[in-house]
Amino acid sequence: MIDGVNRLASFWHGGPLSGLELACLASFVRQGYEVTVYSYDKLQRLPEGVREGDASTIVDTKYLHSFLVLGKPSLAHFSDLFRYRLFEATGEAWIDADLLCLRRFEVPETGNFFGKETASSINNAIMRVDPRDPRLKSLINGAMAFATGKDSIYGSTGPALVTKIFGHSAVDQAQPLERFYPIHWNQWWQVFLPERYDWCVAECKNTDALHLWNSIVERAGYWKDLAPPEGSFLHRCMQDQGLLEYFIETCPASVIRRLADADVNLKTGAHYQLKELGIMTFERALSVAGKVFRRAPTEKRRAA
Repeated sequence: MIDGVNRLASFWHGGPLSGLELACLASFVRQGYEVTVYSYDKLQRLPEGVREGDASTIVDTKYLHSFLVLGKPSLAHFSDLFRYRLFEATGEAWIDADLLCLRRFEVPETGNFFGKETASSINNAIMRVDPRDPRLKSLINGAMAFATGKDSIYGSTGPALVTKIFGHSAVDQAQPLERFYPIHWNQWWQVFLPERYDWCVAECKNTDALHLWNSIVERAGYWKDLAPPEGSFLHRCMQDQGLLEYFIETCPASVIRRLADADVNLKTGAHYQLKELGIMTFERALSVAGKVFRRAPTEKRRAA
């Protein structure tokens, strides 16, 4: 048994959780963690062993629509505040609902826990701030400063704010990117393609929990109630843990290839086919994509 924090939590608001989120949450239960999903409304469906928590005990509902990005309420920004308040109130660790646990790992009970997304930045899909750290109050206040009903820049309350409050030492001391973010958001399709299985095995050999870039996958057009294609890295990981029961059918690999083609074409501004990119040289594809522009992820149905 690995010591450390065993209680993990997430937040959900809006329609029902899809098969993808259900499978991800269940993966942590399979590894022996206690998982709670907080919500303001009764959730229609949760995996066995996942608890439902009352979100109003963490953050008052009046703040739910107080964070605006481009004139619209931002659940992503709200969920940043929610996790910071969660640390203060419960001491639980935070996980996004699109994080798939591959093996049990330790979240220390003392000190802070962050994961690198790149060599110079962190991501907050999994994190914990020690409730005894005096800087946590500054983090909460920093997020609250954006709960004004006025527009703010996307990401203002997330990793950028964490780095501002905790300094670059938060990045320097964060977990290596291969532990949680081995697959870059710009390559989300890799884990869905059967022909990329061996590549994914190599990339994820030191991975404890795999972030699946939910909003980007959804925006690309993937229906998350379909299981990943047979033979893909993601399908095999879910099959090994008995998680395919949460999906209504299996997605054909050809669909993923079309979605990936469209995604690459959009990002590069060029009309490439995966076979032209050489499906084996996504690194080259990304180099072609020097003009990639970052768009704020669609926030339909999720804050986790």
